[in-house]
Amino acid sequence: MKLTIALLFVFFLLVLGTDCILIINQANEYRIYTKPFLMPVLYIMLALETVDTTHKRSKVIVGLILLFSFFGDVLLLYDKDKLYFTSGLFCFLAAHILYTIFFFKIKRPSLKNAVVILIAAVFISVYLYLLLNAMWEKIVDENYNMSVIGYAISIGLMFTAAISTVTGKRARRTGWKNFVPGAFLFVISDSIFAITNFYPFTGGQVPSLMAGLNGIAMVVYGVAQLLLITGTIKFIKK
Repeated sequence: MKLTIALLFVFFLLVLGTDCILIINQANEYRIYTKPFLMPVLYIMLALETVDTTHKRSKVIVGLILLFSFFGDVLLLYDKDKLYFTSGLFCFLAAHILYTIFFFKIKRPSLKNAVVILIAAVFISVYLYLLLNAMWEKIVDENYNMSVIGYAISIGLMFTAAISTVTGKRARRTGWKNFVPGAFLFVISDSIFAITNFYPFTGGQVPSLMAGLNGIAMVVYGVAQLLLITGTIKFIKK
């Protein structure tokens, strides 16, 4: 079993690396053979490592997260089409909401951790406000304002819920090692993705620059999902 998981781990990194190389080389037409494999590999890891788990509801929630992430990955391969772009955002919005439910299931909000949650909520809210404010004119011009606001709220909630996991004993170590850095990297990845799509600069006139930024965003996204799912496996196996 350990060998199988190790091979899956290596395969995930190889597929992620290959996908990023395709992005950087602007060979996006071939990404249909790489990007859609990422979430299924993580699901197989989850399924194999948690066969005898008693946390069956949590396993179902995380399975749905990977399913929505898979559809989001595929739809955003065609992000030049507004319908596909919006649908992809919706899929990841659903994934973030499910991550939020999962994290708050680990450590429910209470008066004891209210201060930590409030600080995290204020921090991420200010960050997202400043980020969106810098791109707001283009977001409105392209009529993505409602979609982007909804998505920003969902990832803000997910980040805040991830912070809450470190305030309890059940998953404190896993929270620090996996959930918090994973959620943080997810925010960074989405920030880069938003910048390449909505920030009003001349990067669109330099395809290599945009490709490089998108490649970085993909690496960060892949590592974020890997951290979150491996952390989930650690918790569910208990």
